[in-house]
Amino acid sequence: MVLLRTAEHVEAPNEESVEAPNEDSVEAPDDESVEAPNEEYVEAPNDESVEAPNEESVEAPNEESVEAPNDESVEAPNDESVEAPNEESVEAPNEDSVEAPDDESVEAPNEEYVEAPNDESVEAPNEESVEAPNEESVEAPNDESVEAPNDESVEAPNEESVEAPNEESVEAPNEESLEAINGRRVFRSDKLKKSL
Repeated sequence: MVLLRTAEHVEAPNEESVEAPNEDSVEAPDDESVEAPNEEYVEAPNDESVEAPNEESVEAPNEESVEAPNDESVEAPNDESVEAPNEESVEAPNEDSVEAPDDESVEAPNEEYVEAPNDESVEAPNEESVEAPNEESVEAPNDESVEAPNDESVEAPNEESVEAPNEESVEAPNEESLEAINGRRVFRSDKLKKSL
């Protein structure tokens, strides 16, 4: 803007102060070259260099430097720095810090902390503590006492609970209990011998 003003201020004086003096300075150098240059050089510069600069340098700068800055630096910053931050810093944080935590910290913990414990602490214990005990403590006794609740519980329990108990509970207890009894009998017989 400063360059444009200087261009206008230089070109206009050059046109009037050079051309007019050239035309007048040839025909009437004494009268017009003194008076006309004074009128043109004084009045025209006053009109152009004083009034025009006042209009351009004062009014236009007021419109551009004052009003435009007010629109851009005040209103636009209000729209961008206030509204946009409100949308980004308030709404987005609400979505991220409030809604997302609700989904992740509340719902996900409920699904993981409640359902998973329910599956593990309730269902798995039910399967292990109820069903497995039922198979071992109920079905196996049923196999031995009733003889046929299930196919698996009949065959395997018959092999394990009948044969193995027969081997361990009959043979081994027989050996141990006979030896122990024999030992006691021997011990008693020793006591009898000692007493005799």
